[in-house]
Amino acid sequence: MKKQTMPLEWKNFTLKILDQTLLPFSKKYIVCRTYKETAKAIKDMKLRGAPLIGVAAAFGIAMEVKKSRAKDYNGMRREMKAAAAALVETRPTAVNLKWAADRMLEFAEKNKERRINSLKDMLIAEAVNIMKEDVENNKLIGKYGSELIRNKDRILTHCNAGALATAGHGTAPVSYTHLTLPTKRIV
Repeated sequence: MKKQTMPLEWKNFTLKILDQTLLPFSKKYIVCRTYKETAKAIKDMKLRGAPLIGVAAAFGIAMEVKKSRAKDYNGMRREMKAAAAALVETRPTAVNLKWAADRMLEFAEKNKERRINSLKDMLIAEAVNIMKEDVENNKLIGKYGSELIRNKDRILTHCNAGALATAGHGTAPVSYTHLTLPTKRIV
């Protein structure tokens, strides 16, 4: 079985982003170690799709948190807010990007009484949770969407909704590629 091309990978506090501007002729990953590198990738349209951009933004903030030398919550919060603002500025109309940045900031605020190193670990875990939730939500979209599709239906999507637009599963196409093909024939 062929391994699925993943649009991003989080490993060792580094984000690898598939450069979608090179597809389908070349498969190359951009390595981001800072929120600034992540912001550049978003601004340069190296990754596409609202869910994927949101996940990347969460990891951009996680990278800033990881390298933070702040001694207290207020110092780290200032750094996080600067990173979040820079990321949101790259694509101001990207709803998922702002949502993910706000979620990370709100999570920090709710847990500000924690020791700084503990809070850093929790924020990095929250970015991972955002990615996992995206995949699970995509599967649910597929499950519920497949129940609406009848045999011999014709389907047209109007945006980038495949696996490369999300954390790796897809939104609309999952309804008919992963769940309905074994039981329904679409044309």
